[in-house]
Amino acid sequence: MTGETQLITVDPNGDTIIILKDPDTALLGWRDEDVLIKELGLFGARGNAQESTSEGAKEVRFLVSSRQLRIVSAYFDNMFKRDYSETVPCQEDNLYHVQAQHWSTRAIGVLLSISHQQVKSIPEKITPGLFAQIFVVADYYQMGDVLKIYAEKWWGQFKEPSSSLFNLSPIPKTYCENSVYWMFLAARFKDWNQFKDIATTVLHFARTPIQSLELPLDSKAQFCKLDGIRCNAIHTLLDGIKNLINRLLSEPERPCYKSKHCKAQGLGLLLRELNARDLLSIIFPYPRLPPFIGLYQSTLTAKVKEIPLIPFCGSMGCLQISAEIATINKRVDDCLELKPSDFGFPSSLK
Repeated sequence: MTGETQLITVDPNGDTIIILKDPDTALLGWRDEDVLIKELGLFGARGNAQESTSEGAKEVRFLVSSRQLRIVSAYFDNMFKRDYSETVPCQEDNLYHVQAQHWSTRAIGVLLSISHQQVKSIPEKITPGLFAQIFVVADYYQMGDVLKIYAEKWWGQFKEPSSSLFNLSPIPKTYCENSVYWMFLAARFKDWNQFKDIATTVLHFARTPIQSLELPLDSKAQFCKLDGIRCNAIHTLLDGIKNLINRLLSEPERPCYKSKHCKAQGLGLLLRELNARDLLSIIFPYPRLPPFIGLYQSTLTAKVKEIPLIPFCGSMGCLQISAEIATINKRVDDCLELKPSDFGFPSSLK
């Protein structure tokens, strides 16, 4: 073995070498939002996570048993039934050589330990990131059945406040890398309440396009849907306020028994309240467009809801500005309502 090659013995009597090239590059790395905001503000493009890079060995080899792999994996069973190069022993060591790429070294190592019943090598504690990557590898090699018992055990510990795993990786209270992994895991276990809670947190705190980290297709679709909800809520809020201002500016002044300038006074009060909350610079002179880089949906919504009651004369036809704002807020709340069926959960869940 060279200095850039690592050997991990799962089965000392194994007849197969799994050769993992470019390890730990299957998923994209998390991008700090402050860095993304600077980059996206400069280039005006949608961003995503950076390519993951591995600083360890460039090749990792696992000594395993082909018989054990065939028992737990339809992928390997089908492979050894066919005439592939991997199913012919290599002349140099008389072992089967199976090629693999990009997987997390720890994730595939844990999965191989489970499949070979190497109990001492199976970790009691794992992180959400490792858990997600184990699922990714298990999906590819069709090893979900052998993983099931441990996966359910880990997931139960993640959610149990008294467990060490819960304290090691608590449920995120903001938008971060772990929140993406938690959403992925909640979706895998069809845990709608957990998914909804974390997705709501992500909607509140994301300031850039929601990163999928290149998790499997179903998850990417869920993250895209969530990002669309965030953008739609912000657009509904900003566009609603802008249209209200334009109505106050352009609609003809109607007679008012209290004041000929009732609408103008209301407009002035509204602009003052918006300016006091740093909202005017977001709406004018140029409207923000999706993906609304740097904007917190929750902060914008809270600022608009803080606007105090703007008085109006009460005469027939007089525009009730506060009522219009309440209608806008209701539309935003409707945008933020998460429906199970939109994310692949049964529609009967609430």
